[in-house]
Formats: sequence, C-alpha cells, structure tokens
Amino acid sequence: MLKVETVLTLLFSVVSDVVILCEMCRVLGCMSGMIVHLPELVPYLITCLADKKALVRSITCWTLSRYAHWVVSQPHELYLRPLMTEVSCVSMICEQN
Repeated sequence: MLKVETVLTLLFSVVSDVVILCEMCRVLGCMSGMIVHLPELVPYLITCLADKKALVRSITCWTLSRYAHWVVSQPHELYLRPLMTEVSCVSMICEQN
C-alpha cells in the first residue's frame, strides 16, 4: 500500500487543484477516518500553501482550517509552527485571493 504522501505527490504533479479539492471533500465526509493520516497529510498541505496557483492555495487554506483542532492538539513544533510560518508569509497575507 502506498503512503498517502506518495499518492498525493503523484496526483498533485498532474492535477494539483483537483487533489486538494478532493481532500476538502473528504474532510467534510470522514474526519475520524482521516486522523490517522494527518501526521503525513498536514505537512504536505503546508507545502501546498506555497503553490503557484491561487486556487490551490485557497483550497489548501480551507482544508487546513478544518484540521485546526488536530494541529493545535499536537506538539507545536511539528505542525503549528510550520503552518503559522507559511501562513504569516508577507506575500500570503497581502494576497487578494
């Protein structure tokens, strides 16, 4: 069985906005089933915040917001600090999207 990150990386290279949109839909449908995958998925989504496509960045922000309760319950050095570093990037704060 492939790791979630491996599958998402392969798909993301082809249709990044569709992959993140699918993840957004999955969040709405089965949060409890996703918890075991969050240690791999959240770091991947954090890297997607720097994507060149505004739609991918926007959908990624929304998806990460749905996992916020999990992120803050983990050691801050692992997920919260990298997330806040990426989100607080000046270019993201000033972005119109």
